[in-house]
Amino acid sequence: MTSRRARLALVLLCAGCAQQTHLDSAFDALREGALVEALVQLDSIPPSDPRYPEARSTADAVERRVRVAHRLMQQALDLRAQRRDEQAAATIAAARSIWPSLPGIAALARATQLRMAALDAGGGDQSALGEVLSTSTVVDADPPTAPQGEIAPLAALAGLGDWGHVEGEVRRLLGQGRVDQAIVLLEAARAEGVTVESAPLWLLAIRVRARAVYARGDLGAAAVAWRRVLDVQEQDVEAIGFLEAIRAEQEWRAGKNDGDERARG
Repeated sequence: MTSRRARLALVLLCAGCAQQTHLDSAFDALREGALVEALVQLDSIPPSDPRYPEARSTADAVERRVRVAHRLMQQALDLRAQRRDEQAAATIAAARSIWPSLPGIAALARATQLRMAALDAGGGDQSALGEVLSTSTVVDADPPTAPQGEIAPLAALAGLGDWGHVEGEVRRLLGQGRVDQAIVLLEAARAEGVTVESAPLWLLAIRVRARAVYARGDLGAAAVAWRRVLDVQEQDVEAIGFLEAIRAEQEWRAGKNDGDERARG
């Protein structure tokens, strides 16, 4: 009897595991900071999946975090080669904020701190050590202004009283990547009093927009969108993670610009 119950429990457990989708696993990986594992799960979702558009927008945003973190790490290596360890340390800190588990970043941070401490203790002059040419790695330049989305179709706006009609139109727009229009339609529906039914889909649309503008490199618009997510879900792990990545990159850019100005002066 005990063995039969154990087998039944195992079957039920496996059935529960089978219900875990690739998208669910991707979000679990994101919560743990495992960005590449999240990409593995997201890239396993076929175009025929109803949540494929959400998966692609998420993958684009995650890939940008990976790309920027790697470029910052390379920039830190260039700065170390130029014996500019304080700037290298700041750049490493920015990379770790964007991707805390970036392979090799913890060891590079420790190596940089140890070298700074050793030189301070020994009174060494880094400028006497020579300089290695930079590989001129740069983080994405400020993106061009994104085109404004067109107003939601009048035919859709005319059916605001029918939530089934609005929901279908919004999902169609999201599936086509027309996020701004989907949000316009949802907000119009909410203004008409369709709040409870529209809340989950509205939150999804805001997430999709946040991921899309972050992937484009529009950090300001992405921060606004992720804060709107937090207005609804204060402890949203995805929003908190992306806002931290945005803050780190913005601070790094500001510090880099200041350093470039001083170098030119």
